[in-house]
Amino acid sequence: LNVTLASVGTQTLTVGNDVTAMRRKVDAFVSAYNSVQAYLDDQTKVSNANGKVTAGDLSAMREVQEWARDLRQQVFSSVSGLSEAITKLDDLGIGFSGLATDLKVLDETKLTRALSERPSDVQSFFQAPANGLAVKLGQLLERVTGANDASQKRLTSTNTDLARQIADLERRVAQQKQVLTDSFVAMESAQAKLQQQ
Repeated sequence: LNVTLASVGTQTLTVGNDVTAMRRKVDAFVSAYNSVQAYLDDQTKVSNANGKVTAGDLSAMREVQEWARDLRQQVFSSVSGLSEAITKLDDLGIGFSGLATDLKVLDETKLTRALSERPSDVQSFFQAPANGLAVKLGQLLERVTGANDASQKRLTSTNTDLARQIADLERRVAQQKQVLTDSFVAMESAQAKLQQQ
């Protein structure tokens, strides 16, 4: 803390929580969560409009749908092992509104009170080193990316195998074409000899 005194004498310095900065961080978390869920939903949705079915690029990948479910479950489960009063998003006034799937601040008063009166509890909820929400989301991300790496390896292997099969078929087609061409030439030659005789 760097303080410059305006004049000689007694000055009062008030140190308090920066509720506005903390609120920006909470809003950024809510926005990031909503963006990830919207992306996963968009990539896996199947819609039917006027008899035309449209499927997202990843609609056939059940594991991606499970990622969205796991993310929702992780975000809304209680963080265990905290001695503080804040152990879940609902304690901060954050939740779903009706049937919507986006997170929202449903109770502004609850959130403001938590940020101003219990800032260390809020910090522990999000950042406790062993079991905070950020740690749990990081573990989920590691599991998802690990599964994604395995899926990518499996798909790469499948693509390599398909490319080999296609190359084999193309080679066989070329050989068969040559056999047929040679047979046709031989038949033409035989017919020409017969006509001459």
